[in-house]
Amino acid sequence: MQEIWLSGKKIDIMTDVLEVLGWIFLSIVKFVFTPSAMTAAGYSFGETFLITSFGASIGVVLFYYMGEMIFQWLDAKRHSKKRRTFTRVNRLIVRMKMRFGIFGLAVTIGVVSVPIGALLVARYFNNSSRAVPALILAVVTWTLALTTLSQLVKLGFS
Repeated sequence: MQEIWLSGKKIDIMTDVLEVLGWIFLSIVKFVFTPSAMTAAGYSFGETFLITSFGASIGVVLFYYMGEMIFQWLDAKRHSKKRRTFTRVNRLIVRMKMRFGIFGLAVTIGVVSVPIGALLVARYFNNSSRAVPALILAVVTWTLALTTLSQLVKLGFS
């Protein structure tokens, strides 16, 4: 494996790349917990912010466009036009869509998760050119807030 010596410290490139890829994957799947976990692992504010934002943004793009394809395929497969049943969750989602629009739904990405948030926006705002930028803006805002909170908690316990 390739090794680099920086300021007397040996850095194993392959191990570092795999570690960062792991953090990127975690930020896609468990976005809310990633800044805290990275802070606990000793990463700086900038590293945590950049890696988490980058990973969650990749997840947003991936799940948004995958969701568009999945929903188009499902709509084409549906032959019968059955009357839809509205559940409590469906009503809540539609109410949020009508009341807050694309940015309101995008902000929930920090609460629900990157995949679910991106799929919901793909379902209800698939023709909007503002969908992906709104999701990425929400991810960056959530990352800034969660990373700041994690760093403050770490400083409080030091």
